[in-house]
Amino acid sequence: MLGLGLIVIDPTINTGSVDVVVDPKEYKPRQSKPRLKRLLKEFDTRVGDPNLGGASTMKGRVTAYRQRAIAIGVYLNENGAVKASVVAKHLQDPKARDILYNNHYGWFVNESRGVYQLSEPGVIESANWIEKP
Repeated sequence: MLGLGLIVIDPTINTGSVDVVVDPKEYKPRQSKPRLKRLLKEFDTRVGDPNLGGASTMKGRVTAYRQRAIAIGVYLNENGAVKASVVAKHLQDPKARDILYNNHYGWFVNESRGVYQLSEPGVIESANWIEKP
């Protein structure tokens, strides 16, 4: 599995005798099914390929989670304070409530029970992430 072989050297002969007993095999790492499932799920939920090569470190990587948060931010920017269930229904995203509740990027403010609004950083960031024609 490590790609190692076996070479035998006979030091009794002046010129040296080298025999290859076992040739090294190609290294084949084990496949991790859970990791593969997570990776395929990430690519299935992404929309397009928004990451630019080389420039993604300045702005951050666009993951499926960030794309969902951006869509929620745009919706809240257009509609104002809305219940999380309405956002989830309108965007057809069952995880929208979790994204609003966890508020990973600090873009959302809980106005009242289940009602969310964009915060000041959310207004700025959602405007930065919208693709301009």
